[in-house]
Amino acid sequence: MLAVFTVLFSMLGFYLDQVVPSPYGVAKPWNFLCKRQAKENQTSSEEAQALLQGNSERDARNFEAVPEVLRRQEANKECIRVRGLKKNFGPKKAVQGVDLDIYKG
Repeated sequence: MLAVFTVLFSMLGFYLDQVVPSPYGVAKPWNFLCKRQAKENQTSSEEAQALLQGNSERDARNFEAVPEVLRRQEANKECIRVRGLKKNFGPKKAVQGVDLDIYKG
């Protein structure tokens, strides 16, 4: 009987951990066990190309302009530039198409 209660309460604990909202992560719907898992949301190929090239409208809306002082560092190659960064953990894509500039000072 103790083994049955252990399994039952372990399953209940797992379910409540997934459903009850917490400050970390997103709570799943109450019936998540009965739903099929949807494939990851993938961007269209045009949007992905625009992001990799860095000329999409999204870049202009979400980022401030680079000051002239930092542009001079880019021209003199005094900064670290990473383009099109990708990182996968098994089948999950953690990062895809990230551009990063690290400036001196």
